[in-house]
Amino acid sequence: MKILQVSNGFPPTARAGVEQYTYQLAQSLQGRGHEVAVICREEDPRRPDYGVIQDRAGDVTVYRVVNSLLDVVAFDDYYRNATIEQVFLKLVDREQPDIVHFQHTIGLSVTLLGITARLGMPLVLSLHDYWYICPTVQLLNTQMQICPGAHHGADCTACLGQADRLARRLHRYPVYRRIKAAVPPRAWARVQQAALAALSLAGGKRATGTTGQDAAGVQRRVATMQDMLSQCQNFIAPSACVRDVYTDFGIPAGRIDVLPLGLDLGPWQNRPPARASSEDVVRFVYIGTLLPHKGVDILISALRQVAAPNMRLSIYGYGRPDDPYQEVLRRLAGRDRRICFMGGYDNQLLPVILANEDVLVIPSRWKETYSLVAREAMLARKPIIASEVGALPEVVQAGQSGVLVPPGDVGALARAMAELADNPGQRQALRDGARPEVPSIAEHADQVLARYTAVQRMQLLPKA
Repeated sequence: MKILQVSNGFPPTARAGVEQYTYQLAQSLQGRGHEVAVICREEDPRRPDYGVIQDRAGDVTVYRVVNSLLDVVAFDDYYRNATIEQVFLKLVDREQPDIVHFQHTIGLSVTLLGITARLGMPLVLSLHDYWYICPTVQLLNTQMQICPGAHHGADCTACLGQADRLARRLHRYPVYRRIKAAVPPRAWARVQQAALAALSLAGGKRATGTTGQDAAGVQRRVATMQDMLSQCQNFIAPSACVRDVYTDFGIPAGRIDVLPLGLDLGPWQNRPPARASSEDVVRFVYIGTLLPHKGVDILISALRQVAAPNMRLSIYGYGRPDDPYQEVLRRLAGRDRRICFMGGYDNQLLPVILANEDVLVIPSRWKETYSLVAREAMLARKPIIASEVGALPEVVQAGQSGVLVPPGDVGALARAMAELADNPGQRQALRDGARPEVPSIAEHADQVLARYTAVQRMQLLPKA
């Protein structure tokens, strides 16, 4: 079978969850004798947008379509791009795949789904997050509370701010267009940011209220997304939570297969022995990205509410270099010597990291769609304290493998941490209760292949 994977990025230049998963799946499918190619978005301001960089990852052909969003001048430009449509058509014509598996279209164009459907090609779409419903992906409002989505009347313009309106104003000025043509691509992002800031200071803030045009743009996005999704016959969701959210958005539940993600179990085959439990020092750990929806500020605030000197907190993760949230976290931590920022981490070293910790904490605000790190903690036989939100209750069984607390509740999290710190017997019971049911990436690839075959058969059925 000739398989085309489409993703928002691909290693080594992009290494977040969807990108890593796409890489592992592509390698596993290729290893089963299938021919796999990948089309992905590549962010690189040093290169002109829409150029294609062709390389290989093992035996997998990778086409990296450069899109640093330098041409974004309107709200619609964030999710649909006519130039990328043409690039995609040329690459599909070159590859002639038997099936197209879309992992994500963010940074590319959601219209690629409709194009593939019109070409009569079998396609599958994985629903890794909520981007097709929410422009900011996480379905959280400006107060970091769970949002029902624009299809239920939520005001997306409050979250999106005024950047889109300011960019449109800038493009009215001939001098701006001349500068854009003259500035090297690698420097354009900084120039545009400075221009937006200057325009805002010069009076752009007058347009901060929601306008009819803004509201129309949001509803146009909703209609476009629903139209594109309606043209897909088969979806893969990592959890029942994601399935239910998208069913509410209009996808028939019968089209969505809940398929837990596979994990590279190699590093766990000979995992180091767990650190012996101790009442002297109880080590809590956070592992993940340092972004507001992940709730690390809630975790730090909770620890600081508990005066126990025997508690330690290690924070492993990284955020965007220009995101002020990391500084917010350090200010919250203050001079509390119990808190240590460990920086980034290598996924291959997670068995070692978790072996030296006692309790994993997942303080998420948003509806987590799966949580690989929760499964990894269970493989390491570690208790988990997690927010009772999204897909987390699907993996963390309260009282058996962990403790669930209301999302955003600092006091509840502080109490749960203090209780586990004071009760080694409870920690041991939760370790013993962990029942990790984590498919390997090879097992997962077999399940995905079964879906491909089913979709191809559906394509051959006569239309009613």
